[in-house]
Amino acid sequence: VAAELAAAPVGAGGRLPRLWLVTRGARSLAPDEVPDLAQAGVRGLARTLVLEHPALRTTLIDLDPEGHDGAYLPAELTAGQDDEVAWRGDTRRVARLTRAAARPHPAPRPMVRPGGGYIVTGGLSGVGLYTAGRLAAEGAGCVVLNARSAPDPQALAAIEHMRASGAHVLVVRGDIAEPGTAEHLVAQVAAGGYPLSGVVHSAMTLDDCLVADLDADRLNRVWRPKAAGAWRLHRATRDTALDWWVCYSSIASLIGGAGQANYASANAFVDSLAEWRAARGLPALSVNWGGWAQIGRARDLTHDAFPMMPPPEGMAALAELIGRGVRGAAAMRLDPEALVRTVPETTRSSFFRPIVDAVRSADDLGTDPQALRALPPERLREVVAERLRERIGQILGYRGADLSRRTALTRLGLDSLMAVKTKNAVLADFGVVVAVARLLQGISLGELEDRIVGELGGEPEPQTPPPAVARAQARAQARLSARTQQRRNR
Repeated sequence: VAAELAAAPVGAGGRLPRLWLVTRGARSLAPDEVPDLAQAGVRGLARTLVLEHPALRTTLIDLDPEGHDGAYLPAELTAGQDDEVAWRGDTRRVARLTRAAARPHPAPRPMVRPGGGYIVTGGLSGVGLYTAGRLAAEGAGCVVLNARSAPDPQALAAIEHMRASGAHVLVVRGDIAEPGTAEHLVAQVAAGGYPLSGVVHSAMTLDDCLVADLDADRLNRVWRPKAAGAWRLHRATRDTALDWWVCYSSIASLIGGAGQANYASANAFVDSLAEWRAARGLPALSVNWGGWAQIGRARDLTHDAFPMMPPPEGMAALAELIGRGVRGAAAMRLDPEALVRTVPETTRSSFFRPIVDAVRSADDLGTDPQALRALPPERLREVVAERLRERIGQILGYRGADLSRRTALTRLGLDSLMAVKTKNAVLADFGVVVAVARLLQGISLGELEDRIVGELGGEPEPQTPPPAVARAQARAQARLSARTQQRRNR
């Protein structure tokens, strides 16, 4: 539906139809409120659509699970401006991303019970393997590591180091989403005579694509280890007196992830599962991790807005969250100014308003199309050229100064996901709608600049042919000139 709306003709005022996603009781807004897990993944999808298709103004409304809808829904659909709302009775709640208050005292509960048994899924690589090492170093009696693949040399070396610290370490291969695997992990801890004290669910996989390309296979491939695996672990441990039960989620479910709707929605499910367990009196914590430095799938990625977190810092955050007894929180490094600069879609989302408002300046012409329209034509082109070059450079991975105005953006590496980001950046910065299809047809930086300036009223957009056509015209003109010269020479 979202893909069809995004491709639909614009309506009055040049706008696309607005997309509303309505759930009932999908969110837990009180400690004892049990969320409906069948709807849990919708939030991750909604947050991703905000980034992939900001023109749709995707809005998530969660209705009262008791059915007290009143007369507020029609008003919300006609006049609501926030992009994530929940109603409970006559009370309207709006989701906002804010920093957690600092805790003045150390966490009172230790993360590791000396001699206790622990299970770590996804435990033979990345963050899961590092977590297992910390558990062993802090006195765990037994650590059971689960993964589908056999340990590689790096994992084998880490396992030997854990054993040298005195921990009993077992490797149990198997698909955590398959029936019986989670129960086998629990049985392995019990067989060694250790009390099962904690569970870390770190298993995951990725299969990135745009929402329009998402199908059942790609959804299932990502959901199985993360969401189905978490449910299997819940069922296998629900009658066990655990100190804690932790799911490693991702900031993708919290803030969205362009190209990661399946991953964001799977992590939204485990976030809700933690709330679901906590509401039933079971230990539960879901941590929305940002990127970790040196380890994990995202270790080689760079993003100005989300600097990588050193592993010891991540473990300190985990220990504090376990000690606080909270059921969910994000742990990441965030640069608000870089977020506004590199993810311009956030400037139009009410969810990010506290972060955006803290850094937005009154003279930021790049986010005020009306102020741009008031500029003299020469100054308008300067501002557009500078901001557009900066944006395109960030998306393509170039320095802005190195970008050619004449080369087609596709020849510089622009793909479909980058085209979506470019479309969103142009809309956020200049209020100009550019179709993804046009960006993928060979438009150059200079032509895109002309288009924006023309729509803002500074100059009429020149009718420049696409680069491929221009090259063909140039070759034809060259051949004609050559023939003319030959005739003269005769």
